[in-house]
Amino acid sequence: MAEISDEVVGYASYSRRYDPHVRERTLWLSDLAVADRHRGLGVGRALIEAVAARAAELEAAAVSFEVWKENASALRFYDRVGAEHLGDRLLMRFTVGPRAQSKA
Repeated sequence: MAEISDEVVGYASYSRRYDPHVRERTLWLSDLAVADRHRGLGVGRALIEAVAARAAELEAAAVSFEVWKENASALRFYDRVGAEHLGDRLLMRFTVGPRAQSKA
């Protein structure tokens, strides 16, 4: 979490992963958010740096995440902090539970 004057102004949520096909430990950044009025103050960059430091402590090779392709401000932010666009992967998923059965 990021705080300014005892107010939570942002957070990053992540989990550990192991990718057996490349034999790497990674962190999965599931969410990063900064309150609108605190954007542009370095809060997001500080959160990214904290997640990267934690990844290094855990001997992870990388931090991976997804970004909605229509979220132009997020894409600009991640470009500024040096994130790579991975052209060799597609985001896919399986729907499970009652929703999956109704589609069959």
